[in-house]
Amino acid sequence: MKPRDGRTSRRFGSSQRLFLGGSFCVAVTIIAACLAVWDLRDERIADETKDMTNLAVALAEQTVRTVQAVDLVVEETRQMVLASGVTDPDQFRRRMGTEEIYRFLVDRMHSLPQANSISLLDNAGKIVNFSLAWPIPAVDASDRDFFVYWREHNDSGAFIGGPVVARVSDSWVIMITRRVSGPRGEFLGIVNSVVKLQYFEDFYRVVSAEEGKAVSLFRRDGTLLARYPRVEKMIGEKLSTESAWYDRVAAGGGTYRTPGYIGGVPRIISVQPIREYPLAIAVGITEEAALARWRRQSIFIGIGTLCAIIGFAILFRALAVQFRKLEQRSSELEQSEARFRGYAVTSSDWFWETDEEHRHTYVSRGRYRKRGGQMARAPRGARSPRALPKFRLHEKGWIAT
Repeated sequence: MKPRDGRTSRRFGSSQRLFLGGSFCVAVTIIAACLAVWDLRDERIADETKDMTNLAVALAEQTVRTVQAVDLVVEETRQMVLASGVTDPDQFRRRMGTEEIYRFLVDRMHSLPQANSISLLDNAGKIVNFSLAWPIPAVDASDRDFFVYWREHNDSGAFIGGPVVARVSDSWVIMITRRVSGPRGEFLGIVNSVVKLQYFEDFYRVVSAEEGKAVSLFRRDGTLLARYPRVEKMIGEKLSTESAWYDRVAAGGGTYRTPGYIGGVPRIISVQPIREYPLAIAVGITEEAALARWRRQSIFIGIGTLCAIIGFAILFRALAVQFRKLEQRSSELEQSEARFRGYAVTSSDWFWETDEEHRHTYVSRGRYRKRGGQMARAPRGARSPRALPKFRLHEKGWIAT
């Protein structure tokens, strides 16, 4: 039973080593595939982040030119008012309410396709002159945020109001305004230019045609001015104070991930402040769209990994079958050898082997040999022709040499 137990142990050891080797190859393949997939994911996010940052920088530059062109006309109109010599609100109303001023405003609009109108408002918030109509319609803007701001602040910069629905055109617009002050700083009126949000949205739609992308224009206080695709309920609303948008704007730009404060969809956002004006551009892409190509690559890698695992399984199964056959043949050979040895032991006291010249080459370890009529121990068998008597075949029989 011991030899059989030894053979069983060897078979079990071979099978175990084969199983461990196959498992190791499969594990290495799976780990390598997982690392490759994770690396591709990081690489894809980095590429999308870089693309969005570049796009945000380009859009910020384009937006500042658009706003700047309107602001230059507003400033030119303000200088015209000051050059007219007005010193009090009544003079402002009389001198700025003429048809000549109306034509001046209309001429300035010819070079501003992004602007809808330009107007002059007095210190009570009523329109004094207006590029869209003559005679001037009665419009009161005293409830607008830009009027409240200029009534309480005297500075020479531009103020960009929040988005509102224009009373004349009934569309979403933003106001780019400047204050007109008298010689002693008294509030005389306001120069106001109206820009439709549709202008920005149409431009943003062209540059963000890729699925899942969105472009937004904000004031730096977090108020959403324009966006493509538009989310109607968020126009004019402020971002949540929990958003990382504020930190990125304060830091001069950057990238962050949002859970979806606008639109309710998680996105990767790149923010770029607009120079000279209190505005900022945000370019975002949904995580699903950003990782779409990575998912396709991951599927291909997964399929390849699965095929490799199946191939390893087939290979090691074939090796296992081959090992079993070899072990079976080895076992059969051992059994045959044992049977031969048993036959040799039981059939005679001893046996020998000869070469092609009929010389003894091997004598078995027989138990006894007759010597002088007595039974004696036979010499121990060995494959040494020199230690054995040599015979040759003669016509009279075998003779010693």
